[in-house]
Amino acid sequence: YPYVTDVLAQRFGALVIEPEHRYYGTSLPLGPVASFTDEGLRLLTPQQALADAVDLILATQKARNCTERGTPGYCPVVTIGGSYPGWLSAMMRLRYPAVVDIAYAASAPMLFYTQQVDQFAYYQRVTESAERSVSGCADAVRAALAELVALSKDEAIQALDLCTPLPAYLETADDQDFFDELSMIYMYTFAGLNMGNYPPEGSDLQSVCTTMVSSSDDPIGALKSLLHGFASPKPHARHPRNLRPWAQH
Repeated sequence: YPYVTDVLAQRFGALVIEPEHRYYGTSLPLGPVASFTDEGLRLLTPQQALADAVDLILATQKARNCTERGTPGYCPVVTIGGSYPGWLSAMMRLRYPAVVDIAYAASAPMLFYTQQVDQFAYYQRVTESAERSVSGCADAVRAALAELVALSKDEAIQALDLCTPLPAYLETADDQDFFDELSMIYMYTFAGLNMGNYPPEGSDLQSVCTTMVSSSDDPIGALKSLLHGFASPKPHARHPRNLRPWAQH
């Protein structure tokens, strides 16, 4: 969060700590193999993540000779997050009020984590946002994906111009698992486009939806452009007006 590090922290002379969530990156409690067994994944819970953050906060306060709350040398703690980290931020204050003084939670999916809404409720919002952006977008994407999953795995790899060899887990995946993974990539891509959909006029989401709606004669080609233009790590391919496909082989 650049505003926190570049503005607020500078203004208040604050220390900013950005901890890595367990099981993300290199933070694997049982190593790269055992962490992902059924037994190992029992340690991947929000409660464990909250406890990790508390341990880090207390250790940092001790290392910096912070004193108790209410004394001149006390180091107040503010947690900040958006989306899932926003929920974690709120829970830090709720669960550990003796450690966290203030929590800021932006776009935190509170009802999702209390299981008061359907697990796909967020993607329903993304669908509604895409439809508001360009009428007919949702149906165009559904039709394109339906045509994609009607192909075989090998046909889809060729049609989308995917880099080969695929990651090992996809190389050995059957058609169902392959298309589930591919569908998830499109889900995440549209979720990311929705998060950047402000202002809506001229946004990446509007550009993608315009392409999808106008490509009824070549829906697979539109999906290919979306995949290579917005789900790819190449920074130069993310221009909002550039949906031309590329591939690295």
